[in-house]
Amino acid sequence: MRTTNLKPDRAHQQTSMGIPTTRGTIAAPSPVSPDRRGGDRSSQQTDWFCIVNLFLILFVGYLDSQMIAPLLPQIADALGVSISTAGMLIVSYSVVTGIFALLGGALSDRHGRKGYLTGAVALLAVISFGTYAFAGGFTLLLLSRAAMGIASGTISSTAIAYAGDYFAYHRRGRAFGFIIAANSIALVAGVPLAVYLADRFGWRHVFLATAGLAALATLLSVFTLPALGKSDAPEAVDRFTNHAEALSHIFSRRDTLAALTIAFCVSGGFVGVVTYFAAYLHTRFEVGAQGIGTTFLIAGVFAVSGSIAGGFLSDRIGKKRATLISSALLTLSIVILPGLGWSRAAVAVFGVLNLAAAFRQGALNAMMTEMVSRSGRGTFIALRNIASQAGIAVATFTGAMVFDRHGFPFIAWMCASLTFLVVVLLGLIREPEIPEA
Repeated sequence: MRTTNLKPDRAHQQTSMGIPTTRGTIAAPSPVSPDRRGGDRSSQQTDWFCIVNLFLILFVGYLDSQMIAPLLPQIADALGVSISTAGMLIVSYSVVTGIFALLGGALSDRHGRKGYLTGAVALLAVISFGTYAFAGGFTLLLLSRAAMGIASGTISSTAIAYAGDYFAYHRRGRAFGFIIAANSIALVAGVPLAVYLADRFGWRHVFLATAGLAALATLLSVFTLPALGKSDAPEAVDRFTNHAEALSHIFSRRDTLAALTIAFCVSGGFVGVVTYFAAYLHTRFEVGAQGIGTTFLIAGVFAVSGSIAGGFLSDRIGKKRATLISSALLTLSIVILPGLGWSRAAVAVFGVLNLAAAFRQGALNAMMTEMVSRSGRGTFIALRNIASQAGIAVATFTGAMVFDRHGFPFIAWMCASLTFLVVVLLGLIREPEIPEA
């Protein structure tokens, strides 16, 4: 059995809560994961039910957020609006998602996660079906996308926090490896299928398919997802009595601020380079849609493999070490990518780039869910999601401003710098060591 290397202060010993140590650099682990009690919660079968449930919920959520961009031309033509006007579907969705990520995470901290998570995916099913049945004009579609943002924001923060509650830290990496793979699989398989359905049957049928998946996820959640309400937490005192106190606690600590900055850099560095790589191949080398599609399909396979492998290995070598190694490899891949032109080597390096990015996701999510106690975990994950979205916005906006004038190499160096900053900021975070039994 390993012993902890943390030295909790007297307040921690009295309340058994995950508050900062006297050094102020790391929060002690929160003692609420069911399998920290000796494994008496339905063992591995229940664990896999939980993983499958969360995977499906996040898959539906990721698919819902990613499928609109490739459908914009068809939606614009069908509804008689411009592409710029149709783009407001993405803007409204993103704004509402950010707001309800914070609200949903905070509410789940106080009232339990299963109810909010199940309610959010059920809401997504209802609104998606309503969009299929009734959204005959742009205004209704715009309102429905904003309403879907309510569900998406709640799912994005609550599902990750739920996994942090359920899985013990020494096993959390492999669990997150499977769960977070939903993002890559949604991009590789879900989005192309959505485009196919839209071409074959019309864009409304994509929402019908989404409604069916969300309904299935809802039923599974109701009947198989374990309830982890406050009654399941052996906390003598709730660390955060209100939302303001949780926010104050998070923003007063060096390690949690570093984690939020890492989230900004992780998403900005990766999405920035991926977003403009396709445009680079098309404008610089006249690569067609088939070549670009094949390149991204290969990269998606690398990403799925990296997510699962990274989750398992991070439990063996440590979450922080796995993040450091993959971030260094990602930085190197981004730096050398522009010099390879359009070649097999470029496709291979782009695949490694996606593998490295996915490799660290399970480790990062596992580590960040352990940085605050359960009573503030949903709020912290929501802030992490907001920081990620901000990183994407800044990187893509900056890329749009410089791509025509300075080209893809400038964007690659910018994204490589953001990615390397992750390596530096990890020095401000100490990974907890937790007894395995």
